[in-house]
Amino acid sequence: MKNIDIPYSKEESKAFILFYCAQIDFTLSREELEYMKSKTNLKNITKACKEICRSNDYQIIQRIQLLVHKYWRMEDDRNRLLRDIKALFLTDGKCNQLERNLYRGLYQLFASNN
Repeated sequence: MKNIDIPYSKEESKAFILFYCAQIDFTLSREELEYMKSKTNLKNITKACKEICRSNDYQIIQRIQLLVHKYWRMEDDRNRLLRDIKALFLTDGKCNQLERNLYRGLYQLFASNN
């Protein structure tokens, strides 16, 4: 894996992961934004948006993998973040195929970072 700079705090990295998840279906609903704001702050969400908009999916997944390895090494922390992701996906009352596939992939990625 290419060396990627990680200038993020744990809260900023949480915003990065949640924002990527929220926009995976190419839309960002008001409910998703409000949910993210309840878990972090607008400054972190804005920073995540800027970074994600200038990155491709491969770069984003690499960054998420590094962030998980750096900040979510404890199983309880990873499970809490996965619960937050699942709740984010359900804010609009449904979880579409893209969201389910991303959740499955992140679940595997988190499990491999023990």
